[in-house]
Order: sequence, then structure tokens, then C-alpha cells
Amino acid sequence: MKKLLPVLLLVVILSGCCLVDTGGNGGNGTTNGFVLEDMDGETWQLSELEGSVVVIYFWSASCPPCISRLPDLAVLNNEMPSDSYLLLVNLNDSRERIEQLAGGYPDLSLLVNGLGLFQEYGLRFTPSTVIFDRQGNIVEKSAGFPANQEIIAKVKSID
Repeated sequence: MKKLLPVLLLVVILSGCCLVDTGGNGGNGTTNGFVLEDMDGETWQLSELEGSVVVIYFWSASCPPCISRLPDLAVLNNEMPSDSYLLLVNLNDSRERIEQLAGGYPDLSLLVNGLGLFQEYGLRFTPSTVIFDRQGNIVEKSAGFPANQEIIAKVKSID
């Protein structure tokens, strides 16, 4: 077992993901929706986005791969189909820290205090991605964040 731990840590490091201790039991990945606030204090609800494909990118300031991906996410946001949303959900960093890291990308939808949602979906690593279909059902959950073209192809493939 002691020999396995360094190998597992190496896999996590090389995959560009950071383990997040959520303190929870992992959840079952189902949801009745979400209600989160953005950096401007506006409320976002999954139920209000029905009819659109929603891509959530969970991230935190303690995750260097998450931060290095911000420029690509700004490009992706501009390339997403008009009937879809890309939401960047920060786990639990202060608004000041989020602004410091992502404030240079004004077109990104930056949601705050997403740790509870992260736990509800049973996620353990940042970055993580959750994709919802037009009816608000989870169609994909994964650690990491696929390349922009993969996300766009996935969004376009969802009826």
C-alpha cells in the first residue's frame, strides 16, 4: 500500500488535477438543480437555464491547472453555441481572490461558493466538469476539463 500511494499522487499531479478534501461522503451525483450567486451578486439557477446546455467548470485558487486554463476558457466562452452556457464555479475562495485571478476575463460567468454543489455531485478533484442537457439532467461528470473543441462537440451533440 505504501508503494501505491506515491504512484497515485504522481497520477494526480500529471493529470493536472488537485484533490479536494470535501469532508463529505461524495454524494450520488444527482441533483434537483442549483442556485448560486455570481461575482455581481446575481443569482443563477439551473431551472432558469432549461432549454440550454450548461457546462460547469469547478475550480479553486489552490489549483494551478485551474488557473492556467482561464485564458482557454475565455476563448471557449466566445465559441460556445448561443443556446449554451459556460459557468465557472469557484469552490470557496474569497471574491477578492477570484477577482484577482479571473477579473481579466470579463465575459466569463464566475459563480462563487460552489463547494456544496461540488460535494453534491460527488466530485473530488479540481478542475472538474459537469455537463447538463437541455432538460437539466447531468449527461457527463469528469475530473479535469477537456479541450475546447471537445466541449463544443459535446455541447452540439446534445439534443
